[in-house]
Amino acid sequence: MQALKLPPARGWIWVKEGFALYRRNPFALAANLMLMMLLIMLMLAGATALVGGDEKSPETMEKVALLAQCALSLLAPPLLVGLYEVCHRIHEGQMVMPAAVLGGFSRNIGRLMQLSGLMLAYSLAVFALEQLTQSPVVSVVLSMPLLMANWFSPLLTGRLGTPPLKSAFFSMIAVYRNLGAVAVFCLSSLVVFVLLPSLAAGLLTAIAPAFGAAIISVLALALLPALFSAFYASTRDIFPALWDAPAD
Repeated sequence: MQALKLPPARGWIWVKEGFALYRRNPFALAANLMLMMLLIMLMLAGATALVGGDEKSPETMEKVALLAQCALSLLAPPLLVGLYEVCHRIHEGQMVMPAAVLGGFSRNIGRLMQLSGLMLAYSLAVFALEQLTQSPVVSVVLSMPLLMANWFSPLLTGRLGTPPLKSAFFSMIAVYRNLGAVAVFCLSSLVVFVLLPSLAAGLLTAIAPAFGAAIISVLALALLPALFSAFYASTRDIFPALWDAPAD
């Protein structure tokens, strides 16, 4: 699977394509993303119930965070595959059902769980080192390879059945080859999806303080589908053969 090397300007194009894709079928994309978020919220609630104890104590919060990270690491790859499949169907003009995101659990699930276990093991190692060093810098630096590996590996494994280690390696190489485009994408996303909405939320909250939390929630729900659509655009741009080839 060949990863194309693209100019840095493509990073901004991904953001624009994300909004364009979202406008084509906002209901289907938002419905599937909300289902994905609901599953994650249920997982967090389950982690809190398993830990028990005082929910406000630092020890309990740390245990909940660890359990949630474990569960999220297991669920994230198939959910991402399902969400990107939703984006692809919208791109191709196909009909999308509200629960289509669950389709990520229907194919190559064994290898996806292996990939999840690999990512979880690395995440736990980073967590342990952070606890030992008490340095957030260590966590940030060591998390970079994980983010690079997670960008494309769920799709490579979920759609094509690529072995987990191989897909993680290909993903890191693809990100490295496109560092310029990835950097532009990350900076553009920071401005479009974080800074501008935060500024708008601040202004609207100042006008109507009672609706501050609701305003922030609505903005987040409105923009998240476009962000995931932008990630899908990057996968289609860097790995065009990934979507041209029939899924395994």
